[in-house]
Amino acid sequence: MQPRKSTRLLVATRTSPLAGESGSGAYLSDLLDYLSRDHFRIHTIWTEPPDLFPTRGFWRRPRRDRSAFTLDIMDMRRLGSLYWRPGILWLPAKARALHAAKTALAHARIDISRRRPPADLAAQPCRNRAAWNAPASLAEIRAVQRAAARFRPDAILVNYAWMASTPGQPSTSRPPVAVLTNDVWHRQLHIRDGRPVEILNERTTVEYETRALSTADAIVAIQDIEAALFRRLLPGTPVVTAPISVRPRPLPPASAPDVLFVGSPHASNRRGLDWFLRETWPLLRVVAPQTRLLVAGTICAALPDDLPAGVEKLGRLPDLADAYARARVVIIPLLQGSGMKTKLVEAISHTRAIVTTSVGAEGFDVLRPALRVADTPAGFAAATAALLGSPEAAAGAAAQLSAAAYTHFSPAACYAPLSRLLRDLAAARRTAAQLARASAPSSGAHAVSMNP
Repeated sequence: MQPRKSTRLLVATRTSPLAGESGSGAYLSDLLDYLSRDHFRIHTIWTEPPDLFPTRGFWRRPRRDRSAFTLDIMDMRRLGSLYWRPGILWLPAKARALHAAKTALAHARIDISRRRPPADLAAQPCRNRAAWNAPASLAEIRAVQRAAARFRPDAILVNYAWMASTPGQPSTSRPPVAVLTNDVWHRQLHIRDGRPVEILNERTTVEYETRALSTADAIVAIQDIEAALFRRLLPGTPVVTAPISVRPRPLPPASAPDVLFVGSPHASNRRGLDWFLRETWPLLRVVAPQTRLLVAGTICAALPDDLPAGVEKLGRLPDLADAYARARVVIIPLLQGSGMKTKLVEAISHTRAIVTTSVGAEGFDVLRPALRVADTPAGFAAATAALLGSPEAAAGAAAQLSAAAYTHFSPAACYAPLSRLLRDLAAARRTAAQLARASAPSSGAHAVSMNP
């Protein structure tokens, strides 16, 4: 049996493709890890530099993220795993040299104040970071199309709908494009007066989202509810579901009755944590006064210093396993959102009991019996207190969650349908190209047909 031929896949993303950067980065990294093991050769073009880049001028790719795909970052140069932008590195040195020269000339009593500086010494504007969900810029479109010309992929996977235009308009020369939607723009689930309610996004219309996705050859939804919605919006476009997978990272039960929240400074995380601190935390402290709330992740930078008693900021951690090891219960108090929540998957992976809202549990219907779901402050506090007060109940809930998740959300169960779809799209495009070449008349055939 001959080994399977590798499929060349180009991935275009504005947000981070790395596991430790964000929830969407953890999802994309997990997906690409699976595809790389399933005989995909993957190259990724990242159109926004990492957060640490503007202050340092360089960035080194983490070792743990190097095996699944090669990586280019727009406007940056690469040497092995080190990335840098030449201008940021040499412009400060140039400025220091000019200052030294001006100082020397001033000491020599040479007046240059009225001379106009050469144009190349004028301050150069910086490229502002685009909003994370802004339409693709011309620079991003050019970067993705240059990457496609160099890498010559069999298929392109675009991360988020607003990047769908980057590979160009559909044509016989463009590789097939699948859009990894992550969620639905125009529709969100909100908690209103203790009940889950579907709300239409005021900033993004159905027509806008449909138009953004209309150039794609396939749509990748993160949960079945959203897949059904995309099928109604784009009836002629293949839609496949690829939920976030759960990979076991089991930890022993925590000894202390502590609670953990992990998140980025995204607005939905800030609102949810604020709701928990204002309305739920006081109720919980009455029945469990020794409980501490541990807050981990980049959201800590957005929190005030005068937090309520019992709340501890852990900050951004290189490895969240230490934070999960300290917590008996993980809370996900989200009041609005769409898509599946990566933080819930991480908590299950680390064998922790979970209390969340209907928003946090969306997309995990098969896990509902093992989740504690509450949409009111009193219900959320009661569910959390019950798990904190009984280590056996917390361990049982975590074990039940893990058993169900490993069955329904294994990497193969989540990502194999997308793997097949990408291969089918690439094969169909190759077949169409071969038929087009075979049907095209050669110059010799034209010459013969012109003779009587």
